[in-house]
Amino acid sequence: MARGYPNSFIADELGTTPRTVELDRASLMVKLGAQSLPDLLRIAFAVDLNGSPEDDRH
Repeated sequence: MARGYPNSFIADELGTTPRTVELDRASLMVKLGAQSLPDLLRIAFAVDLNGSPEDDRH
């Protein structure tokens, strides 16, 4: 998400569907109290859930 990949790309990488990616993102936003994708990313980076956006892990 942080790299701006579309849901279809993320889904292919995870072996799931784009709809599952959408639902998982929405669930995370509710659980973490994020109002937008930028809010969600700020929270994730603050607790280091996925490294920094410059991190090249794939």
